[in-house]
Amino acid sequence: NSQQRPYLNLVAEVSKPLEKKYMRVLVSNHRGYIFIQTDQPMYNPSQKVKYRVFTLDHTMRPTEERVNISVFNADGSRIMESMKSPKDGIFRNLIPIPSVSKMGTWKITAHYEGDEGNVAVREFKVQRFVLPSFEVKIETGQRFILLSNEQLDFTISAMYSYGEKVNGSYHSQFGVLRKSAAHNSKEVDIIKGLELIGLVQDGTADVALPLEKINSKLEKQWNQTLSNLQEDGFQIHMRVFVTNIKSGEIQDG
Repeated sequence: NSQQRPYLNLVAEVSKPLEKKYMRVLVSNHRGYIFIQTDQPMYNPSQKVKYRVFTLDHTMRPTEERVNISVFNADGSRIMESMKSPKDGIFRNLIPIPSVSKMGTWKITAHYEGDEGNVAVREFKVQRFVLPSFEVKIETGQRFILLSNEQLDFTISAMYSYGEKVNGSYHSQFGVLRKSAAHNSKEVDIIKGLELIGLVQDGTADVALPLEKINSKLEKQWNQTLSNLQEDGFQIHMRVFVTNIKSGEIQDG
């Protein structure tokens, strides 16, 4: 019978007293274990899905046995199929999602060649969504500059609302905040050449700006110093732009 499942007969025999035991053991076609991982659970149309397939034998060691990998869209249609031999037990690939794709649940399936009955499945969603923006904050410890200090110290923080810390770079600008009597408003005059750049790591960056440098730029541009600005009731304005190196998103604070 071609459909009969294969099995082995195990025989155990003892001599005193003479006794035999028989047991039928089914032989499984199961070749090992497969795990599928995607870089995120949800994607927008036009994004690319990064995925990895891990193949392990029965002892949980990497195996390079051939694997059939398929991708199904939200309609259940197979859009990709390939047979791969994962190097060192890992296969990596990308799935480009068309911009006109139907929203819904997609899936990646994988099984060993000849082992169609044991399929690993990884599902992910495709839907239009807007990624949350991160917030940039500037902390100076105090809201004024002591002219007796040697430098202005401040900390830049950049974090998403769900707690993820931003890694990237910052670009800071400084200006003089002046009151406009004619328009009953405040205007900012940028101090030319007074810009700082640096790295944001784990959501923070500690920055120090020498007051001597501020005075030097003020004198060159307006023939003034911080002391003159204090007497006239003006303020120093600070603006920081942070770029997320992972997404390229820019936010300011």
